[in-house]
Amino acid sequence: MKICEALRRSVRLELNHIYTERPFETPTGTDMGWFCREHALHVTALAELLGESAQLCRGDIIVRIPGEITVYTMGSGDDHAWCRVDGKAPVDASMTLRHLAPHETDVSAICPDRPEELAGLVLRYEQKLDEKSFARFLRSPERLIAYNEKRILTTNILEVFADPYSFLHHPQGGPSFPEQFGPDVFFAITQHLFKLALGDCKPLRTYRTPKAAVRAIVQHNPTAREFIKNGIRGSAF
Repeated sequence: MKICEALRRSVRLELNHIYTERPFETPTGTDMGWFCREHALHVTALAELLGESAQLCRGDIIVRIPGEITVYTMGSGDDHAWCRVDGKAPVDASMTLRHLAPHETDVSAICPDRPEELAGLVLRYEQKLDEKSFARFLRSPERLIAYNEKRILTTNILEVFADPYSFLHHPQGGPSFPEQFGPDVFFAITQHLFKLALGDCKPLRTYRTPKAAVRAIVQHNPTAREFIKNGIRGSAF
């Protein structure tokens, strides 16, 4: 998959730099700080721009390194989001050990048929398991990442871009990305990632803070809305 090669080379790290935070507490439990829905939105759109057919997926995730960490979404009041590309899943740019286990080697990309990118973790993928059955992975002796796909969104990705908070969670107690950086911010980030995937620009993560990087991305991609709409209309949608 073209999207998997793009994630492995540069796109995942750029997305993580923009969105990933340290885990934090919410009224319903611990948020891992991955901002999985933002990652999934951009990865779905980028896959479409690269000529692949992509869909948004929702469900649960378990990340387990026995004796060290076990994190999961079941019972948290929220779920996890990732992508299905050309019928294959999971494609996930958000899952990172960066803050959860910083001394561990991080994954390079989570893509089907690419176990070499998982830093020694085993990938398990289930569909529509009941929560009790999926929870068996919490006791697994394996170092693993397990997904339980519950829903595939059939919404056209351009419809999500038109109303991003129909899919994304609106931040509590602070401004949204469009409020901070302008109404075209998600379009601009996606165009920047497309350029990065093609080698037409350099990553900003190495010398700009996340907010400074987003401001530069918006400034350097003033026609991103038109570019994304035209590019995706000419793809599988």
